[in-house]
Amino acid sequence: RLLRNMLTGMLPESIGYLENLESLWLRENGDIYGEIPVSYQQQSFVVDVDLAHMSLSGQISSEQWIAWSYAEHVDLGSNLFDGEIASEIGLLRDVTYLDLFDNNWSGLIPTEMGEMERLQDLYLEGNNLQGNIPSQLAQLEQLSLLHVYDNALTGAVPDELCERVRNNQLELAVDCDLVKCPEDCGCICGQPGGNNRRRRSQGQ
Repeated sequence: RLLRNMLTGMLPESIGYLENLESLWLRENGDIYGEIPVSYQQQSFVVDVDLAHMSLSGQISSEQWIAWSYAEHVDLGSNLFDGEIASEIGLLRDVTYLDLFDNNWSGLIPTEMGEMERLQDLYLEGNNLQGNIPSQLAQLEQLSLLHVYDNALTGAVPDELCERVRNNQLELAVDCDLVKCPEDCGCICGQPGGNNRRRRSQGQ
């Protein structure tokens, strides 16, 4: 773990050749920039990925999501990643915490996220995501937190998700100016830059 240091430059390609690496923690090294090296696609044993609060950019390839398919915790928040979220993200069947907050992701929220059966906390706020909130997310029986505000999402909150909110099974934060949420649904109206986040305590 090399979190909260004063590291600079680009991510070392050599880290990708550590084939038995299980934890990739480099968060809060704000001067680390550039794309994730292709060599990181060999990290098939990684269960903990934390590259948050840096200046990483580019797109996360389908191959990278496949390499991280055994991860239980993935935090890529507060970077400069862009492009669409690849459908292969749905292969992360063991992930419980996924944070893509405060990047430049665009396009639709992949319906394949509804296949991430162990997911509990999902942070997607602060991006450029469009379209509707997929009803498939209601299939995630362990999902207890879903933040999607500060995007360009439209439409209505799916009835299936509202039911989870009403039953106190889900905390749902949306942009109430763009997304229609029934009064009896109990959505949180998230505000850009607001204190609407509940984060994993470890390493925070």
